[in-house]
Amino acid sequence: MPVTPAVASANGSSLRIEPLCVIARSGEVVQGSSEVDETAVTGSVLPVLKRPGDRVLAGSRNGATPLEISQEADQPGMTDQAQLFGPREQQAADDPLDRFFGPFLRFWIRKLFICAVAGILAGLTWMIMQGRPISASGIFCLLIGLLSPGLLFVWPSQWLVARRWLKQHGMICRDPTQLMRLRYAAGFLFGRAGTLSHGQLRIVSLQPAGKTLPADFVTLAASAYQTVEDIWGRAILAFGISHRIRLRPSEDVVVEPGAGLSATVDGRRVIVGRQHWVEQHGIDTTLLADAIQEHVRLGRQMLIAAVMSPEPDCLGVLALADPPKPGAVDLVRLCKSSGIETILIANPAEKAATVLSGLLGVNRVVDPAAALTDLDPKRIVAIGRSNDRKLLARFERSITFGDAAVMQNPDHAFGLRREDPRHVLDFVILSQALARRLPLALLVVWLTGWPVAAAGLGLIRMPPQLVAICIGAGIVIAILQALLLRLLGSLVNDEAAD
Repeated sequence: MPVTPAVASANGSSLRIEPLCVIARSGEVVQGSSEVDETAVTGSVLPVLKRPGDRVLAGSRNGATPLEISQEADQPGMTDQAQLFGPREQQAADDPLDRFFGPFLRFWIRKLFICAVAGILAGLTWMIMQGRPISASGIFCLLIGLLSPGLLFVWPSQWLVARRWLKQHGMICRDPTQLMRLRYAAGFLFGRAGTLSHGQLRIVSLQPAGKTLPADFVTLAASAYQTVEDIWGRAILAFGISHRIRLRPSEDVVVEPGAGLSATVDGRRVIVGRQHWVEQHGIDTTLLADAIQEHVRLGRQMLIAAVMSPEPDCLGVLALADPPKPGAVDLVRLCKSSGIETILIANPAEKAATVLSGLLGVNRVVDPAAALTDLDPKRIVAIGRSNDRKLLARFERSITFGDAAVMQNPDHAFGLRREDPRHVLDFVILSQALARRLPLALLVVWLTGWPVAAAGLGLIRMPPQLVAICIGAGIVIAILQALLLRLLGSLVNDEAAD
């Protein structure tokens, strides 16, 4: 691997991108032809062939051929961050009550406050009408009883336990206000590659031709690709290593960008590439006609491996696809049962996107441009990785997926370090659990102050020791209610931990 990814040319107006290096700046190809891996930028798992005149994006990885690109001048009046993320909606200031009682209790604390004030006024009126003396201790008991200090401990204790629960499950919530709004989420919008799918091509099918043994087929194909680290090469080598094949030395490797490569392995000239390119070298693929037709129907990429010399021989076909993650189907099923719409960002015209959406069972597939303009950002939760930054910045509620994406986007309200998609729904589960438990805890704590208020009205006799015990009981009950959150946990998380 070269030490420097880009080298300035002699005239200083262009950059030379060495093979397999990351492109540091966007620009236009001036010289060279190579397949560029744009997975980290666009999310596309397919390599893109770049020729002179084509535009390359910063952050993508060059293929096996060096490129010379022109340096793209920065746009005046716009910073790099503005170009990358786009405008973000101005968020409203938080309610001051949220600082003390939490966003989930905003409605209930106002109701209790009104009831408490009304109770204090009614108590004072009753004492005047009954001719009872109004003492400072009586007013103090009324205030402490109807506005219990334990109310201030309900939300902090609940949130402390909730944060520990989030940390235990690899989840990050930087804004509790946004967590409350997840209860009203109408749909999940999943980004491109890497959220519901693995984000990289994998070999999903292997079909030898004729009497070729599968082990020999994979060994020759992986050995030919062992020195070329492109999308196809990584997929073939990963498949070969997982099946414990022994690579053989390869020589005279020649790469045809966008078509395939040829290499000499054990004295035989092996070619691996697209069907039309292999057929141009005189290889007959008739024996693989049925398998090729099936892969085309399923929207898979295909690589044909063959031997050119000493005798032409077709070895077989490798089918590559970006398969869904193990928990993706379960997540979509759970969302449907919860009434949450699932939306996948992809090109609806692509066969691979149609097949993936069918395997997952998502409700609909939308174009990336339509996702940024047509969907309501206040009712949809966007879920994506580092290559979906513009999408995550567009929606008010977004979840950054994957540990690397969480580290690169520390400003997002939500983050999920685990790669299991099923944990995305746990944010909604936590939001609903807090919405159910917090009002009940608030009511129980408030009821503990009623005996103190009754003592202030003179209805019962209560020594100062019992008044202190009732006040402390409200605080203890608030903490005990928070400890009940330790029992919270979706079945998904429990199964994953096991």
